[in-house]
Amino acid sequence: MDERDPRYEQSIITPFGRSSRVRTLLEREPSTTTDTPVHAVVAYLDMLQEESFISVEEREKLEVAFSPLMHRYPYVRPAAVRAVRKEMGRPENNKYVLRDKEETFWRNVRRRGEIPIPEFSPEEALTAFRVTPDSDPNRTVVFLRPEYAKPLSPYVPPSYRMGEVFFYVILRMFRRHLEKYER
Repeated sequence: MDERDPRYEQSIITPFGRSSRVRTLLEREPSTTTDTPVHAVVAYLDMLQEESFISVEEREKLEVAFSPLMHRYPYVRPAAVRAVRKEMGRPENNKYVLRDKEETFWRNVRRRGEIPIPEFSPEEALTAFRVTPDSDPNRTVVFLRPEYAKPLSPYVPPSYRMGEVFFYVILRMFRRHLEKYER
């Protein structure tokens, strides 16, 4: 491949320490129905799945959780995605730290009665990741004897944990985009 080819960018080191070639919009096959550019968040989800950070099931749940936002904001600047990825690559930050920061931000803002993203509730979107002992695909919680069984509130099983972590990272991308470019 020629380095001067405009379809490819130089390799970069991802915030996860892996070398990865940046996928550009020109590299993707154009859709047969429309020629709309790929949503920046969808491209990020593609990268997460290709790098095996999330499973196919987690990817589907993330798409369901963010479909209202992607329809409402069909264009998220790639700069917002890069800014959060750069933030995640700092030594003091990682995906878990960003997840905790974003969850704390939303909790504090909601407590004050503010809504950072109009008509979006992360609690409702996160229901895609929550299961009960009966609907848990990997049977994370099993009661060995019926007399010890007790009702449990819905929980995020370990098989969806990375999806939930990246939910907050992607939510941060949307919020940063709105703060910087939409207001």
